[in-house]
Amino acid sequence: MDYFGIGRSNYFKVKDPISFSNEAIDVGLQFIKKTFADDITRYGCIAEEDWPSSYIDKDDCEQDFDIVEFIKKHLADGEVAVLMTTGYEGTRILVGQALAIAWDGRVEDIDLEQIYDIAAKMKGPDKIVTRAAY
Repeated sequence: MDYFGIGRSNYFKVKDPISFSNEAIDVGLQFIKKTFADDITRYGCIAEEDWPSSYIDKDDCEQDFDIVEFIKKHLADGEVAVLMTTGYEGTRILVGQALAIAWDGRVEDIDLEQIYDIAAKMKGPDKIVTRAAY
């Protein structure tokens, strides 16, 4: 069975929208933008699969890619980008992760797997928590 994943960000202000959009497209991301009620246009990206870890450049060479470094490089001062991914392999396995990336380099992440640690603290004595997978 094949694995399928998708990623999406929130909207955030960037230093240079043209540079952000060009680089996003170059690495295979879909560039998105939206103007909000405060009349400020914010930007983001979508990954048709999981966030890429590499891409093929214009010279047909594979290049490494780090989504966190890409976002940090483009974020405007004071901004925080939220990146979410989800994936599945039929009903065998479901995964999900969210990252919050701040303009100043701070990164926080949440993974769906963390629920097992929470569940383990909630269970009764001598009981087990099974995985949501087969």
